[in-house]
Amino acid sequence: MKYTNQAGLPAPLVAAITYSDYDGESYDITASGLVTPPRIRQLMKRHSKEITEDVSDRIWALIGSVGHAILERAPADNVFREERLVAEMQGWRIGGKVDLLRMEGEQYGIDDYKLTSIWATKDEKPEWTFQLNVYAWLARQHGFNITQLRIVNILRDWSKPRAAREKDYPQVGVVIREVPLWPADICERNLAAALTLHQQAQAIKSDDDLPLCSEQERWTKPPVFAVKKKGRQRAIKLFTDATEAAASMVGAKDLYIEERPGVDVRCVSYCPCKPFCSYGRSLASDADEAAA
Repeated sequence: MKYTNQAGLPAPLVAAITYSDYDGESYDITASGLVTPPRIRQLMKRHSKEITEDVSDRIWALIGSVGHAILERAPADNVFREERLVAEMQGWRIGGKVDLLRMEGEQYGIDDYKLTSIWATKDEKPEWTFQLNVYAWLARQHGFNITQLRIVNILRDWSKPRAAREKDYPQVGVVIREVPLWPADICERNLAAALTLHQQAQAIKSDDDLPLCSEQERWTKPPVFAVKKKGRQRAIKLFTDATEAAASMVGAKDLYIEERPGVDVRCVSYCPCKPFCSYGRSLASDADEAAA
């Protein structure tokens, strides 16, 4: 990974952002890697020395790492912190570091801490559920009886004044959400299926032949049809169906529909592999043509 510093951040901050505390443990794939789309994981591996990221885009990751370090040091009874677990499946070593194993008698719960925006807590994230169930599978291989999985969202944009004004707003700066714990046999099947996709992708030689990320993995937002009034900048109402948008205008005057195209949010704004991805390059080409 190559880093740029376009914002001119101070050298100590840049050093902290680019520092890696990887301890050399050897895995074929990690829990987070297993959750990553196979195309992205392979492109990251194959082009690791060419991919460029600006350090300013890593600020929240740094703050998250600081939070994890503090939580790891804080004293508490009946917990294991940053527990590193390794197990084998289909000839590959799968590794993961569990933020917190909570012990309650002979049962255990897993907590995963995430520094997020409030927006990120609105809907269930399938990738978070999958990641925690990978941890649960790893823990079972080491004799831990896992009975609960939780995401602990620490809200980086929480506002105390808004909490006082709005009943539906989080009343504290932390949201704890229990995520589904898959039955052991279903968990094993899901992990095996995902692992097979990664193993197959690794055997594909051409970058362009790697399996495309799904719409869910691309964080695709569908097209939106905005009903607007002439002379007014903001839309009156947004629709995901053009027919419904048109029906809402029957009998009304001075209204028109503005189509807002769908967007693959991850590809456009968050994927560092875009320069090496045929799909990502096609999006950039389409954007250039639209602007011409």
